Amino acid sequence: MYALENNLSVTFCLQAPNKLPREKWIGSAGAGLFFSMVLTSLGSIAHAQEDLSLFDGRLEIGLGAAQHFQAFSADDDAFVADDDDADEGFGRLRFNLELTFHVTDNIFAFVDIAEEPNDFRGLDPFSLNQDFGFIDLNLSGLTGLGGNTEWHFKAGNIGVGTFDGLHSFSDGSVVQGNPLIGNSPASFGTAQSGVQITGSGKPGGMVNLVAGDFAVTIPSFGGENSPDRGFNILTGVGIDLDNGLSFSTRFFAGEGGDQLDDEVSPGVFSLAGVQQDGLFFGDGENYILPSIDGVGERSSRIFHQGLTPGLDAFIWQLNAQYQSRSKNSQVRVWAGVAESDFSFVDADGNQTVNEDPDTVGVIEQTSSIGFLGIGGQQYLIPNKVYLAGRYTIVDNTSGGVDGDALQRYQLGGGWFIADRSLLKVEFVTQDEPEGSPGQVGGGFSGFVSELSVRF
Repeated sequence: MYALENNLSVTFCLQAPNKLPREKWIGSAGAGLFFSMVLTSLGSIAHAQEDLSLFDGRLEIGLGAAQHFQAFSADDDAFVADDDDADEGFGRLRFNLELTFHVTDNIFAFVDIAEEPNDFRGLDPFSLNQDFGFIDLNLSGLTGLGGNTEWHFKAGNIGVGTFDGLHSFSDGSVVQGNPLIGNSPASFGTAQSGVQITGSGKPGGMVNLVAGDFAVTIPSFGGENSPDRGFNILTGVGIDLDNGLSFSTRFFAGEGGDQLDDEVSPGVFSLAGVQQDGLFFGDGENYILPSIDGVGERSSRIFHQGLTPGLDAFIWQLNAQYQSRSKNSQVRVWAGVAESDFSFVDADGNQTVNEDPDTVGVIEQTSSIGFLGIGGQQYLIPNKVYLAGRYTIVDNTSGGVDGDALQRYQLGGGWFIADRSLLKVEFVTQDEPEGSPGQVGGGFSGFVSELSVRF
């Protein structure tokens, strides 16, 4: 672990953002590749958490808590009719208890115990879950090899993803790395059981850092080993330059189509008992729409693109960032393609999306999307008050389908009331024309605010 002044630290990881020993470790100790020297986000730079250390620093404890208020409505043609008449209201408190165990100088373990109603309400809306955790071996330290490079091996429920930086992602109560409240509808990130090896080096000159990683996982972190699920492969490389520019590219490949053996009709397969890759459905959003039965909220994953089932799937993504030397300005751009050898279909055999009530299963027909996002953050008062915005477009590029594009516009800002205490507001609108990859059905819009603390 390399600590910077004032307990700041740099994270280089291409894992699911915020699924880290939160905002703490540099380089491959954080595992992965947030190559771009993303200091957890502009806000987190000045307001990095200071975990409580016990047992001579061998145990560190962190805590996050967040709650939000929203006033949302969905379009008249949303999949659930009552969604167009949603009342204003408060969400339930989300919190994460984070434990870091320094077993030796070169071995540590991290466990995140979370109560996240937006992610786990389908299991038990009032239960604690091990959301994320792993064991990390510093191979360079254990072997004494590596020179000016550093190598790590990680095993557990590791974070996996194709995008960079805590700047663009909220997970449960870990939200201060995201200047806005919602995520992008094309943010491919989650946690999965597996192993990963990472490496990083500092060549010098114009290049601050070069890093890469390679991971093998199963499609979930449930530890259940049904036949024919297959394995996922994630890999990527990135470079960080001293002029504030950073670039990376990421690849994902997985196969789980061999699980499909239950036909509900000729050529149409049921998804009952089938493990789809969670990477394609994102982490739970911190938005809420009414449920189908009027009890609780709908799945918070409906706000993510839902066209590709995550069976025999592939993603390729490019990421770029510019961060000013003052750390007051930041711009991020990402673009890529994702596809699956299968498509969701309705009873008439028409391509649809995951949360469409008329979805009956999948057929062996390629579904594909192209996506582009751009986001930025600007401090009006350094380390105190900022404005932020993000635009994402996800286009249905499946062959033989008259598809359209999902678009989300987010505009908001934040005020650090005190260190590690952040109040955010956001205005959001999402358009979902017929045939788009969106899962709400007709889009939605509204206002949302969020208060969060980090300890």
